[in-house]
Amino acid sequence: GRGWRDLWQDLLTLIMFNDDSTTDLLINNFKGIRIDGSNATIIGDKPGAFLADRNHIVRVWSDHGAWPLLTMQSYIQETGHIDILFEKVTYFDDKFTHYTKETKSEVDQANILQLNGHPYSGTILEHLLLQNIVGHLNVGAFGYVRLEDADWNDGLDMAKENGETIAFTHFYANNLKVLAQLIEQTDKQIFIFKALNDLIFNQISLETYFNRVAYFNESVIEVDKTLLAKQLMKMYASRLEHLNKHAWIGESHLQSYIDNDKRYLDQVNSANLTGQAMALLNQTITQKQAKQLASSIKKLLFNPSVGGYHLNSDYKKVLTNMGRAFGFSYNHKENGAIFSHMVIMYIYGLYQYDLVELGSEGYQALVNQSIKKDSHTFLGIPEYFTDKGEGKYLYLTGSASWLLKLLRDEIFGVKF
Repeated sequence: GRGWRDLWQDLLTLIMFNDDSTTDLLINNFKGIRIDGSNATIIGDKPGAFLADRNHIVRVWSDHGAWPLLTMQSYIQETGHIDILFEKVTYFDDKFTHYTKETKSEVDQANILQLNGHPYSGTILEHLLLQNIVGHLNVGAFGYVRLEDADWNDGLDMAKENGETIAFTHFYANNLKVLAQLIEQTDKQIFIFKALNDLIFNQISLETYFNRVAYFNESVIEVDKTLLAKQLMKMYASRLEHLNKHAWIGESHLQSYIDNDKRYLDQVNSANLTGQAMALLNQTITQKQAKQLASSIKKLLFNPSVGGYHLNSDYKKVLTNMGRAFGFSYNHKENGAIFSHMVIMYIYGLYQYDLVELGSEGYQALVNQSIKKDSHTFLGIPEYFTDKGEGKYLYLTGSASWLLKLLRDEIFGVKF
C-alpha cells in the first residue's frame, strides 16, 4: 500500500544498513515504470507487483521520475556495484498512455509490457534514462517541468493545465549530469530501444515519442556511450542556463512554482522552501548564490520556536490556481508547516555548500522541537510541526531516512 516515492526513500536507509534484501528490492522497483515515463503509484502485496493508482484516481506526480536515480546512485557509491545498471527488468503496462493523458484497448492481463507477444525487458539504465528524459522534456510555457497533478507536495493539485515545478526542474537537470557520469564510468555496451534514442538525440518530439510507444513495437539498438554522455551534458547545461537566467527573484532567492494562471507564485517577500532545497541538494547554483539564498530564506521562513523552516510563506488566501494545500490553515500540513522531509533536504543542501552554521542551526531547531515534551512526539521526528509546535504523523520513513542520511553524510562526513 505504500506510494512510489516511499519505495525509494525507504531504500536509502536499507542501503546504509547494508541490508541483504536491498539489491532485489531495488531491481524489482523498476518494474513499476511505464514505457511513457510515468509509473504505477501504489505497491502491491509482493515485490515487483504494482497498481496504477489508489481509489481509481489516476495521477501523475511530476517528481516521481526523479527519485529512483538518487537511490540508485547511493547504492552504487556504497557497493561499487555499477553493473546493476545493466540488469534487465520489465515495464509496467496498463490502459494508460501519453503520460496517462490517453488510453488504449489492448493491455496485457499481467500488466507487463509486451513486444511481439513476449514480455519486453530493458536495462535499469534504460529505465532511468526513460524517466529522466521524459521528465526533463515535459515542460510548460515557461520552460520548466510541468507540475501535472502535483509534485512532492501532494497539495499542489489544482494547476494541471499550466502549472510548472521550477523546484524539480533542478532535480531533473542534475540527474542528466549524474547519468552522464555513470555512463562514462562503465565499460559495458549500452543498448536502448529506438524511440528512446530518437527522443534523446532530438530526432522526435515528446508527443511523437508518446505516439510511437503507445503500442510498443520497437527495435533495440546500441548507442555510442561517449555521444550519449555528451548529449546528456548538453541538455543539462542548457537547462542550468535557463534556470539561472529566469528562476531567480532578483539576487535574493529562487522561484519554486508557476500557477495555473501562468504566473510565478512568489515575490521578493515570499518564498517556498522546495525550490531552494532542490537547487541546493542538486548543486545547480554557485557558492555565492547559495550563500545569498540561505540568508534570504532564513529571514523569510525560519522560526526556531516551532521547529525551524516553514514549507512556504503565508499567502493569506486560498490559492485555487495552485492547490488544495492552501485551503489548510497556515502552518498546517502542506501549507507552510515545518515539514520535516523538505526541511532536512534543505539542510542537507546547506551542508553541501559548506554553510555549516546555518545547517546546524536548522538541524538543531528540528530535533530540539521533537525532544520537547509539549511537542507530543515519540522517538524520531514527525511529518510536520503545527503552529503550536506539536508533531503530527509519527514515524514517517522518508524524513527518517533523510535524517540518518544527513547525520552520516554531512554532519559526520562519512561519504562513499
